[in-house]
Amino acid sequence: MLRPKNIIQTCSSNPSYQFVPEEFTLLSWNIYKINHKNPDKFNHFIQKINQSCAVKFYCLQEAKYTDTSAFPLLDFSMHFAANLQLRSHAYGVLTASNITTQYAEQILSKKTEFLFKTHKSSLASHYYFKDHTPLIIINVHAINFKNAKVYAEEIHQLYSYLQFHPHVPVIIAGDFNCWNKRRNFLIQDFCQALGLKQAEFSDAHHIKRFAKHPLDLVLYRNLNCTLSTAIDSEKISDHNPLLLKFTR
Repeated sequence: MLRPKNIIQTCSSNPSYQFVPEEFTLLSWNIYKINHKNPDKFNHFIQKINQSCAVKFYCLQEAKYTDTSAFPLLDFSMHFAANLQLRSHAYGVLTASNITTQYAEQILSKKTEFLFKTHKSSLASHYYFKDHTPLIIINVHAINFKNAKVYAEEIHQLYSYLQFHPHVPVIIAGDFNCWNKRRNFLIQDFCQALGLKQAEFSDAHHIKRFAKHPLDLVLYRNLNCTLSTAIDSEKISDHNPLLLKFTR
């Protein structure tokens, strides 16, 4: 077992677009390593959802990466930030887009999970609208089996990153592991401090929960959310995808 090192970037072809359009769709999903457990099913789902929704950004958690990994959509580049890096493969968060990434940075938890001692990783990716206004998308898989103090420290890492970008449009999406009231209060304080809104889902029964608390969230600011839906993925993963449409 090795401590995660660098962000891995792969690109089977150049992204189709240089700039983020004024309206775009994002999908966030904890895929439970299904991209390698059952790659055909994963690839089919991604291709099907892309045909119907023209998704521009995929924020995937619990993805597995090897040297032969490729995203199912040919004009999408992907960045991968590991939380667990082994000699032949790694696990972590993966952000894929057919829009050129200007910059990407890993935000690695300072503490490790109980028992297996693995870190948790988030990935901040920067893009531009045509007028060169930045868009920051942070793909999150938050620490799980630790107390509220440790959870607060990790959320503060995200705050520390974003406080230097006070007016930039931001989306933070992923598995926040906010499974109790204390963690949810910390998320609320985090949103208030940064002027973030939390996306609401009319079909929230599809979102994975623990003790009635949804684990997967999407937070945003300086954007309009015109669609937010949780998709029943028919048990492909133990989580369901969240699909959102934004306009600026």
